Amino acid sequence: MGKPVIAAINSAAAGGGMIPALCADVRLASDAAFFTTAFAQRGVIAENAMAWLLPRLVGPSRALEMMMSRRRVDAREALDIGLVNQVFPQQCFRTEVQAYAARIATRVSPRSLAVIKRQVWKGVSQTYAESLATADEEIVKAAESRDFVEGVAHLIEKREPDFPDLDTAP
Repeated sequence: MGKPVIAAINSAAAGGGMIPALCADVRLASDAAFFTTAFAQRGVIAENAMAWLLPRLVGPSRALEMMMSRRRVDAREALDIGLVNQVFPQQCFRTEVQAYAARIATRVSPRSLAVIKRQVWKGVSQTYAESLATADEEIVKAAESRDFVEGVAHLIEKREPDFPDLDTAP
């Protein structure tokens, strides 16, 4: 999916309920949120690729500890270990999440978002040289896009951007 996926976690993300949050590009939590697993205590395994997703966010040792202990990880700790990107007070959580999403939706090139997502996920299994080659190919395409034209124009004209819908060429 070329569009950003933002998980807004305002309470428990537990067991299989953590999976949608782990799959998101960005995770925003309220200060009332917490994360926990119960797989091992229930006699099951890390389902739905949690064993692939969680270590990529928090590292193998923390992922193992979370999945083996069933310990609750509160929002502040989740931020400290890289499980979430930002934490907001619960009273203004919805407003903050909506403002975050609006900034991306109105100020960032949709084409760039899609390409960057593809680069990051492809880069997980690429060598440095392969990633560099991909970037070299994509920068040429970017320079030929309407989003690039608008990106430069809004900077020069000192105004908010007005990017077209997902675009590939001028």
